[in-house]
Amino acid sequence: MYVHRLNLLLLLGLMLSLPALHAQSTVNGSLYDTTVATNSASLAIGSNARSTIGGISTVNSNFNGTAISTTTATNSAALAIGSGASARIGGIDLNNATVSGTLTSTTIATNSAALAIGSNADARIGGIQIANSRVTGTLISTTTATNSAALAIGSGALAQIGGIVIR
Repeated sequence: MYVHRLNLLLLLGLMLSLPALHAQSTVNGSLYDTTVATNSASLAIGSNARSTIGGISTVNSNFNGTAISTTTATNSAALAIGSGASARIGGIDLNNATVSGTLTSTTIATNSAALAIGSNADARIGGIQIANSRVTGTLISTTTATNSAALAIGSGALAQIGGIVIR
């Protein structure tokens, strides 16, 4: 039963991490993401590139409940190159969403780097980012980054390690 729930939650997390086409999703309940990445790399190259190691992302969605993202990345890198590039290690990303509830992001990154190159570059390690969204509830972000770097190059560049960014 526990494995079945875990698979269902992983599938739900994967669906929320994919870019939304024109549909809007409604999620009620709890989302849990636990990622342990050691010597791992995630690479996306393309005009709408996105590259993530762990984390929770909602785009054009309504979410009511609890979202908990726990990511441990050691010697890991996420790289995205493209006009809509975005590279993430852990964290929670809300874009054009309506969220009510509790969001908790815990990221431990050691010797890890997130690099995004492109006109809309966005490279982040941990933290919570909210863009064009309405949020009601509690936001908690805890990030431990050792010898880590987040570098974003492009016209809309943003590099973030930990913290909560609302724009």
